[in-house]
Amino acid sequence: MTTRTLPVVPLLLLGVFAAPAFADEASGSVSVGGAKFTVADAIAYPDDDEIEIVFSPLAFDRAKMAEDGKVDTFDAMRHAGDTLTLNLAADGPTMCVDIKRREGETMYSGSTCNSDFTAGMSIRREGNRVVGSVQWGEASGEHMQLRFDVTVAQPER
Repeated sequence: MTTRTLPVVPLLLLGVFAAPAFADEASGSVSVGGAKFTVADAIAYPDDDEIEIVFSPLAFDRAKMAEDGKVDTFDAMRHAGDTLTLNLAADGPTMCVDIKRREGETMYSGSTCNSDFTAGMSIRREGNRVVGSVQWGEASGEHMQLRFDVTVAQPER
């Protein structure tokens, strides 16, 4: 009987490449500034010294967004769905959120600020990810009820 010894390194590499990548997760609902939706997806990207976290009822086309080597505000603006954007500064979330909504061919955008927003936000950086939740308002009225764990897109070098 012949025995065969398999090299350990290729087997270890197989385990590394077979491991699933950590997928972005986002859930919740939004009803702020005329935008009203159930969250289906979220993206995050750097914008100068801030990180923008964008929520939408439609999935983001990450491959298309990254075609120019970066994900930025223009990609979020071109996205077909309504969006709510949280702005995360170096010292924590800001008290303003940006809203973009569409009605037919017309797009509306603006910001709404409320010092109560930040009291219900729990957001932290974990390496290249941003993780957190937002609990503000009442589900029957204006509100943000969000949970997320998303990768911060990095520009190609």
